[in-house]
Amino acid sequence: IETFTQQDVDLTRVFNDVAIFNTQVSDAAHMENVAGLACRSALAGRGVSHLSIASDVQEQASAKRSPRNLPNHTPERWFEGDKRPDEAQLALAADILNTASKVAILA
Repeated sequence: IETFTQQDVDLTRVFNDVAIFNTQVSDAAHMENVAGLACRSALAGRGVSHLSIASDVQEQASAKRSPRNLPNHTPERWFEGDKRPDEAQLALAADILNTASKVAILA
């Protein structure tokens, strides 16, 4: 629309390289499912999720659902996976660090 404001930026493209989950919510009926997927993706992938929601979509009522959009079809529980690294990868990392002459760790 050439107003040189935030509306001119495709925010889903801006966040595409940094977000694990990145989508545009096109209708209020999708909000519950998309928000759940965004949260699950961020937790499981230990990263950022981004939802781009237009102001007109923000003002829509979410009571009207599509027949294909079944209520509560995603579970409410989230299971955290094993956080331990693979033993072979851990041994390889230890070997690299132990044989290096100058080690710097940024955490």
